[in-house]
Amino acid sequence: MTLKYLGVYEQAEGNWSAYAPDLLPACEGSGATLDEVRQAMREAVGKHIERLRGTGAAIPEPLAQVGTVEVALALA
Repeated sequence: MTLKYLGVYEQAEGNWSAYAPDLLPACEGSGATLDEVRQAMREAVGKHIERLRGTGAAIPEPLAQVGTVEVALALA
């Protein structure tokens, strides 16, 4: 079975951080580069799901979605 969870990746000053909204509060990662944080998230999600399985807890369905927010601004 393959599950695809949304990962939110944010560039901070000097590094990248990420989290999976469907797996909060425990699933986060960071890295010096985008590639590093993506790898960290793959590992974090895998470990998180294994912990859930080990405790008999349900594995959350991937429900988060990505969208854009359009805002009309008045020009001064």
